[in-house]
Amino acid sequence: MSSFFKKYFSFKGRLLRSEYISFLAKLMIFTLPYFFYVISDLRNYKSFNVMSFDQFLTVLLGQPAAYVIANLLIITLLLILYLVAAVKRLHDIGLSGWVLLLSFLPSGEALYVSLALIPGTKGPNKYGPDPFESISSVER
Repeated sequence: MSSFFKKYFSFKGRLLRSEYISFLAKLMIFTLPYFFYVISDLRNYKSFNVMSFDQFLTVLLGQPAAYVIANLLIITLLLILYLVAAVKRLHDIGLSGWVLLLSFLPSGEALYVSLALIPGTKGPNKYGPDPFESISSVER
């Protein structure tokens, strides 16, 4: 498996805070324009602002099949990339990736903020070696 796929599509390992924040920034740079494009494309329909969820799905699914499939694939890819980064960040803190399920609770958004603020465990833990130590040894 190439290092690209190990880094971005494997739930194993750890991710530094700086890597996590950098990854989120890159993801936002791509995601925001993409979602603005999708929303602006859907705004061509009358009364978009007062659509119910059912009407929204009807408009979305009324698009050509290739458009819907492409959007579903892009959204799925973005979700997988985020989940991998969040799980690796939890591993760096010393927690299981299953803790990410707490984000579905009403106050779960605090988990996203804490992933960027809590420092990782020093030295190796059960999820792998300290990524900061491997960076420090390369710089020496």
